[in-house]
Amino acid sequence: MYRVVLNSLIAMCVWAVVLIGTGQIAYSISATIFSLLILVVGSFLLNIAVGKLLSAPINMESSVITGLILFLIFSPPSSTRDVYMLVAAAAIATLSKYIFAIKKKHLFNPAAFAAFAIPLIGFDGASWWVATPLITPLILILGLLVVRKIRRFSLFFAFVIAAIVSIAITNLNFIQSGYMTYPELLKEVLVSWPLLFFGTIMLTEPYTMPYKRNLQIVFGILVGLLFGARFHIGPFFSTPETALIIGNIFAYLVSPKMKLFLTLQKKVQLSSSMYQFYFSKPANFDFEAGQYMEWTLPLEKNIDVDKKQFPDSRGNRRYFTIASAPAEDTLQLGVKIPTATERPSFFKQALAKLEPGDTVVGSQLSGDFVLPNDLSKYSQIIFIAGGIGVTPFKSMVEQLSQTHQNSSPAITLFYCSSTAEEFVYRDTFENKKAQSFVKPVYVLTREENAPKEWQKSSNQKDTHMSKQNNAPAYELGRLNEDILKKYLNKPTACLFYLSGPNAMVEGYKTLLLEMKVPDSSIKTDYFPGF
Repeated sequence: MYRVVLNSLIAMCVWAVVLIGTGQIAYSISATIFSLLILVVGSFLLNIAVGKLLSAPINMESSVITGLILFLIFSPPSSTRDVYMLVAAAAIATLSKYIFAIKKKHLFNPAAFAAFAIPLIGFDGASWWVATPLITPLILILGLLVVRKIRRFSLFFAFVIAAIVSIAITNLNFIQSGYMTYPELLKEVLVSWPLLFFGTIMLTEPYTMPYKRNLQIVFGILVGLLFGARFHIGPFFSTPETALIIGNIFAYLVSPKMKLFLTLQKKVQLSSSMYQFYFSKPANFDFEAGQYMEWTLPLEKNIDVDKKQFPDSRGNRRYFTIASAPAEDTLQLGVKIPTATERPSFFKQALAKLEPGDTVVGSQLSGDFVLPNDLSKYSQIIFIAGGIGVTPFKSMVEQLSQTHQNSSPAITLFYCSSTAEEFVYRDTFENKKAQSFVKPVYVLTREENAPKEWQKSSNQKDTHMSKQNNAPAYELGRLNEDILKKYLNKPTACLFYLSGPNAMVEGYKTLLLEMKVPDSSIKTDYFPGF
């Protein structure tokens, strides 16, 4: 996710510099380059310095992203005073992540806070010069790619609609006086206001938005209404940055409020490429089975200048589902780590090097891929997992093993993999407690990899017994309608959960829709960056 945002911002900045260099935007090209260097390099170096001083985790790409945003919203300098303003903006944005933090979780979007604070110390403030018809088409394309990557369309459209309604109401007198029409106002807002840049790049910053979808929609509406409103309270004026700051406060109030420093207790190799990491669990930390967190690895231990080992463009943080149940005394992480010949990312190489006693940072608990509050509404729940996408189901089954009631629905788990070795967590799905409500069906997508006993089991003509008891069943080939119907009493009445690689999830969702399963009965797992 961060790489998509970073690359999109780089493309916007390069295009902006080209426009200035060719005289299409009236800024000095030398001042523009100088501004870019001050804000990006300054943010990067200051972030490293403050992080080391406070022994805080350092996210390398985060500071560069902040610097690029600042470059696009603060005009290039035309005087020495403007240079001081840019330096102050970089410093305020960086320091805000450390100063305005409660339980080590920062409250405000760094770039928005810098834009908000700069006028309070006597400077002119952000001009949002990125909002120009010459850059807007690129912002629209790249911004929507970012929103698509992080699956935040509901947040984005809630914001855009609320903002347009608010702007229309605020400018009602201009419409009534004939100064402009509604279509002209809409065109002006989309092309010459920072609506698209703000809504796709800044509003979607994951640290400072709510953690659940319904709250994200409320967040988008709130910020949108404030974005288009006109108000003045003391030294505070209605600006895009003010709207986002107020929204960030709302997000903080309704979201988990801590950043966790987790110590590795042990790691276990589950297969040739899958590993389980066991971390200490802080007291009073609560989550729902199926939720995910952002995991940040320490850089100092993994950077080797002599061997030229540095973070790749994807940085040192990822989103992963918590594989343990809420009641367990550890936080578990299940990860597939490619072999050296498959060139794993810097993050996964660093993760594989972790030893007991090492510390990682967990933050941004999020996700709606959880069980319904009232399980009794459903006669059957279906889990479909691909590869390491099985981790949320391990968490859910562990939880239900502790709380399962006779009135709860039966669960059928279709676990898909290309090799039998990669079916991990079988002890969880096949233990005595789980057998009372979970039936695992192992689907081997490559028949040539099937052990002999699988061939016999999967080809059995009489599937009545396999449907009536919860003993493990085996199927060969890609999961399809015929296989599903062997184990489902009434597919259209089931609640489906899909988790795994994006292409797999989209493919099986399409299959279920073709089987007339209502879209509302299909839940898909998604976390940014998957």
